[in-house]
Amino acid sequence: MTDTERTHQDASHPDWGVLWIAAAGLVAAIAAGSRAVINYGLDGDCIRGVMAAQALIADGVYIPSRLPGNPAFECLLAGLSLLDGPVLTNGVMFLFFCVAAVGFGVVAKVEPHRTLLVCLFCLTPILLVNSATTIDYIPGLAALIWSYAAVKADKPGIAGLLLALAVGFRLSNVLFAIPLGLYLLLRGAGTLRSIVVPAMGSAVGLLFYAPVVARNGLAALAVPPHAYHGFSYVLFTGYKFLMVFGPIATVGIAIVLAIHLPQIIGVNREALTRRDAAYTAELAAVAAFVLLFLRHSDESDYLVPAIPFCYLLLGRWLDTRSLAVVAALVVSFSFVSIELKGGESGSRHITAKPAAGIVIKDYLDRKELEALRLGTAKIDLPERSVVLHGYGPMLGFENPGLHRVDARSISSGLDERGIADPFAIHRVAGREIYLVSGLSATNVSTLRREGYRIYYFSESAPSQCKHSWGYDPQEIGLTRLDVLGDNAFYKNFHAPVIGHNEP
Repeated sequence: MTDTERTHQDASHPDWGVLWIAAAGLVAAIAAGSRAVINYGLDGDCIRGVMAAQALIADGVYIPSRLPGNPAFECLLAGLSLLDGPVLTNGVMFLFFCVAAVGFGVVAKVEPHRTLLVCLFCLTPILLVNSATTIDYIPGLAALIWSYAAVKADKPGIAGLLLALAVGFRLSNVLFAIPLGLYLLLRGAGTLRSIVVPAMGSAVGLLFYAPVVARNGLAALAVPPHAYHGFSYVLFTGYKFLMVFGPIATVGIAIVLAIHLPQIIGVNREALTRRDAAYTAELAAVAAFVLLFLRHSDESDYLVPAIPFCYLLLGRWLDTRSLAVVAALVVSFSFVSIELKGGESGSRHITAKPAAGIVIKDYLDRKELEALRLGTAKIDLPERSVVLHGYGPMLGFENPGLHRVDARSISSGLDERGIADPFAIHRVAGREIYLVSGLSATNVSTLRREGYRIYYFSESAPSQCKHSWGYDPQEIGLTRLDVLGDNAFYKNFHAPVIGHNEP
């Protein structure tokens, strides 16, 4: 066969790897697009970031959405806010997701399971959820992946700059300096260069936080306190860990890894013995972000930076069939799951029942949130009422039926230290009905003495009251408003409320 004939024969056969990756990308685009048009996302920090960006444009001063903030990301949002709207910001997040996927394909190009790994990355449920959510996880992940790609391509200067950008997006990304330095050291870059490159990248990234530190001191960079402690923290952390890949996939992955444990130990020993730079860096990246998560586990998304490096390790440890099983289990979490969190907000217990997967649930919950926002603007309660809702700024932001007000509009006797999200207090248009995310018991008592009726949402508010302020709203006689099920107040404004509101 001549070279020309061989070329024509190769051209007549499609590259199935590229086609599979393109199909996975199309599915990801559909999953993102269907949710990106609804709202900014279900995390209150989505709205806080947009609020910080809008304030930066309006006042020319950067006030972080929450300490220590996400300066580079919120500056990006400031530019996007000039054009406005969640479709734009969510669309940009999906572009970052595409950039991250391409970067992952680059770093995985020599892996034996490259096509399967890239498809798995594109279809990972927790990444799909964040690919249409206005929050910093995916932009930060994209910067980290390309930082790793740059150092593997022997471009340490670019790797350091991309690390700086990742740190500017999210402070915890500074941990990637460790695997970056290890990679350089094991590739023979020398001790000094292996320290200087990640250190300079980290230092440049930390410059983004200079205005925050100047205003709030170094304490702004500390790990914030957690609402749960002791065994409750262990249960909370375990649940959040399971929800990275889903209970079904997590158990399945554990079984597959147990079956292949001798092989994994052998691969690990051999790679570390010959000082494999890539393997060591990937292992260090997973370890660093997992350890940080164990220290502060507020969100499952905190483990997003570990996911691509976890996949690269799995590609080394498992054969094609086993990796395909893992991939199928992980992808299934988009559609189906097992709910382990029973009971109601503030009174949870362990259960096990079928539930929708997180991508489907994200779509349904976003639609439900919009219905709740509309219903809250039409809420029918007596005058001089205050509703504790626990949703942060999500109900009032860009809701024309609610007007933002100051705490003093309710009462001059309120202690601002006992108000959750004091910059997200709202009043129903034309009514003396106020919406506050949370209040301390002292502030509740103050308002009741002044003749206010206090209500609380059945979701989110009880948990916040108990874990942030140390009281049970039902026990002190506040009136409950259902926000789920057929009795939800915004579905039926004549639905009964529970409580008596005695001062």
